[in-house]
Amino acid sequence: MSVGVYPDRIEIWNSGHLPSSLKPSALAKPHPSLPPNPDIAHVFYLRGLIERIGRGTVKIVEECRAAKLPTPKWTVDGAGVTLTIRGPQVTPAAKLNSRQRELAARLKPGTTLVPSDYYAEMKEKVKLSQRALQRDLSGLESGGWLSKVGEGPATVYVRTEKAAP
Repeated sequence: MSVGVYPDRIEIWNSGHLPSSLKPSALAKPHPSLPPNPDIAHVFYLRGLIERIGRGTVKIVEECRAAKLPTPKWTVDGAGVTLTIRGPQVTPAAKLNSRQRELAARLKPGTTLVPSDYYAEMKEKVKLSQRALQRDLSGLESGGWLSKVGEGPATVYVRTEKAAP
């Protein structure tokens, strides 16, 4: 078993497998308990280490809902089973700085922005590196306010239809 902790999620992996009659989507709702070794599962139950066989995955879903987290997801591959629990959803607009908000608000949908023009304009207003200003554009792209067209020196950004933050 391994546990991976990331900024936006926790992944718990186990080398075991699900019974062939049980699909990952069934784990989020009541389902039959099919432990590979029912005797060991029963001993765990009698010792108070599990409260009811077949209820653990449903409890995970209930706890995520109570914490207002996205529904957890189980995935199965040849190596094992992974449970992914995502953190709270952060709206992209909450991550924008004032420069990004201002740019998204003043560009009309369909407007093309040449990165070098943005760098030149901002260089006069703020003392930031070109790399920091590139992060402004990348953040607006990942949030859906800009669409990147082209590569390298030919790159331009086009303002999308998404409402300004």
